[in-house]
Formats: sequence, structure tokens, C-alpha cells
Amino acid sequence: MINALLKALKSRLRLVLIMLVVLTWADFGVRVFLPALDAPHWPNPAYWVAARLAAEGNADLIYADRQVFFEQSARLGTVPDIFEANMPTTILVFLPLQGFSETTAYIIWDVLMILCYILACALLLRALSVPLTAALAIWALVPLFHPWRENISRGQAYPLLLLLLIVGAIVGFQQESAVPPSGKSALGSQGSQWVAGLAFGLIAVVKLYYAAIFLLEALFLRRGRLLAGAIGLFALAAAVTMVLWGVGFWAAPLQFALNWRDRPETAVTAYQTLNSLLTHLFRYDPTWNRGPVADVPQLIAWLWWPLVLAILAATCLILWVSSRHLDATPRSVRAMLPVALTVPVGLILAPVAEDYHFVLTLFPLVLVGKVLWDMSTTVRERSSTANWLKVHRSYLVLVGLFAFSGILLGAPWRFNVPNVEGWHALLHYPRLYGSLLLWVVIAALIVVGPRSPGLVSSGTSAQ
Repeated sequence: MINALLKALKSRLRLVLIMLVVLTWADFGVRVFLPALDAPHWPNPAYWVAARLAAEGNADLIYADRQVFFEQSARLGTVPDIFEANMPTTILVFLPLQGFSETTAYIIWDVLMILCYILACALLLRALSVPLTAALAIWALVPLFHPWRENISRGQAYPLLLLLLIVGAIVGFQQESAVPPSGKSALGSQGSQWVAGLAFGLIAVVKLYYAAIFLLEALFLRRGRLLAGAIGLFALAAAVTMVLWGVGFWAAPLQFALNWRDRPETAVTAYQTLNSLLTHLFRYDPTWNRGPVADVPQLIAWLWWPLVLAILAATCLILWVSSRHLDATPRSVRAMLPVALTVPVGLILAPVAEDYHFVLTLFPLVLVGKVLWDMSTTVRERSSTANWLKVHRSYLVLVGLFAFSGILLGAPWRFNVPNVEGWHALLHYPRLYGSLLLWVVIAALIVVGPRSPGLVSSGTSAQ
């Protein structure tokens, strides 16, 4: 009788969740995608403008000067945007779109990004063997994830990076551990490493900075084939750009990359990074930041470098610990935690990261949620032991931090506000704080999880 009642309740819950999936995706379509179809311009058309200039034989104008790029954007009939934060390899990705009009290219790109996002979510949920009820709940929530909505509104590329990151993590770190290093299976293992390397290499082609951060775990695990595949693909793409536009074409974007952190516009709260927060607090600018706490720009470097080195050192130490102690059972969910750790690190330390960059956090959020769900079985099993309070307190703290980080990262906070003055600016960096909390939770799961009786999961292997 009880089992029948529970089954009926589960069926009704699933029906409700299916209705929510339909409603949230319909809301996304009406409020985000359809307005994008009717937009008079690509809101961030720099990708298309750069590709069009390259195809016209005017590649030398792409990095010449910001005002020159603005003028070329106007000549092509679109709105001003900047491309200088991207490497020349990014142009190759968008060259197929340069033959279309701006609005057509924008629609094509957004449709591709929606497909990338759906495929990324489907692959991740399947790899984690998320139960149907939980999967429906996630599918109902992801359209409400504000960085995703912002990405489609702006026509950005981060769903593509999310898909490549998930493919690389699954093939290179989760599935690889399931293959014994012998015979034909060893050949399969080697092939998976090359495939993962190509996925990370494509990330490097689109956004070199994030690929460099994401590959830290492969470096610590000495995944030579994975690293060789990633570096080789990026080197090939870079060589193509040099053949097409000359070796000197790389000088300006590399210089821009080195100087981005010192630009006065990085002080605006739209950029949710550690650098932006420090710049907003301690550098006055009559255009971008009229109300810092104090105008002491020298203090920014004194704070920036120790904090960056501390975060990187701690991350590298955690990755080293993971390479020695992390559970390596076949198809282990936990095996992807070190890769997930690099995602918030990349966002925290980036010179700039707008709302749509945080689409990437969907991977660690779903992964950590699955690990914590698996751990709940162990916590329940230990509820009658003498250390009940200690076990539950540790677990509940992690769950609470994780939930709070998800709210900070995904909710539609109004943080991009001009002329925020003084210490009040601290209230306008929710994505930064969410990334920091997520980093702490993943670090705890990697370091403490395998050693603490209260934080060991007996169900971390996807079946």
C-alpha cells in the first residue's frame, strides 16, 4: 500500500516537473529568444565584424585601434563593440558567418548556442546518471539560469565552451578511469585522451585564457596525449592565422591581453572578477569610476598579486592532492571534480568576466550537486553513530554553501549599476562571491571528502 502510494506521488511529481520544464523553456523562448530574432543588430557584433574585416582583406584594422574598429562597425551597419580581448584564432570560428548579414548571422549563432547548451546539459546528466526526477528538476531550472539568458541575449560563445568543457571532462577524466591500461582497452584509453585534448584545444581556439586554466588538472595528472592534442590543435589554428594575416598580427592582441587588467573600464561592476572589485575600490577614473573608497591604484597590485598567487597555489595543491587521493573507480563522478575546480578559478582570476561568462559554472554546479546527493546516502547511514552531530554539521555546511553559491551565480541580480560609490560596491559582486564559494565547496569535496568519515560517499560511481 505504501509503495503504491509513493509510486503514485512520484508519478505526479514527474508530471508537475514536466509541466515546469515546458513553462520555463517557453518563458525563455518568449522573453529571450524571440526578442533576439527581432533584434535590429547583434548586441555584441565584434565576432561578426572581425570575421567580415578579415574576409575583406582588412584584417589589419581589427586590432589597430578601438576607435578604428568602432568606425568599421559603423561602416558595416552595426553598433560599436570591441574584439581586442580575443586572440586571432577566434576569428577562424566566425569566418563561416561573415557571408551572412549581421542579423542572420546573429540568429544562426544563437540557434547553434542553444543546441550546444541543450547537448551539454544532456551529456552531463547522462554521464552523472542523474535520476529522472532530478533530471526533470534540472531541466526546469536551467532556462532560468541568468548567465545563460544573458548569453543568448548578447550572442556570446560560452555555451560552446561549456559543451567542449563537458566533453573534455567526461572523455578525458571520467570515462578514461574506467579503461584498464592494457591491450585494446589501452588503445581506447589513448584515443579518449586525444579526443579530450581536441575538445580543450577547441576551447583554446575560441578563448585561450580559459583553456589554459582548465588544463591545469591534465598537467598535474601528466596526461601527455590530452595536453598534446590541445596544444597541437591550437598551434595549428595559430599557424593558419599567421599564414592568412602574418606573424605580426599576433603582436597587438598579446599586448592587449597583458594590459587588460590595468584598463580603467575594468572598474565597472559589470565585470564580476577579483580585479574588477579591487579596481573599483581603489582607482578613481572620471569616466568609469567616480566613487572609489580611495584613489590608491598602487594598492591594487599589492593586493592583486598576493591574492592571485594564493588562489593559484591553493588550487595547485588541491589538484596535486586530487592526483594522489581522489577516488579512481570506473566512471567515477568524483574524478571530474578537479576539472570543475578550475572553472571558478578561471572566472575569479580573469581580468574581466561579464554575466554570460558564468554559463561555464553550470558544469561544476550540476556535478557538485550530484556528488552531494550521493553523499547524502552515507550521511543517512551514519545518523545513528556517536558522531551524528559532527557528520551532519559538516555535510549541511557544505550543502548550505553550495546552495548559496548557486543562488549567487544564477539569480538575476542587478549588479551592473553605474556610479556605485564607496564600500557600497561590495554589494554588487554576487557572481564573484558565488565563484569563491563554489571553489571552497569543490576544494572541500576533493581534500576532505576522501579522508573524513562524514564526507565519504559510497555512491559516487555512475552506473
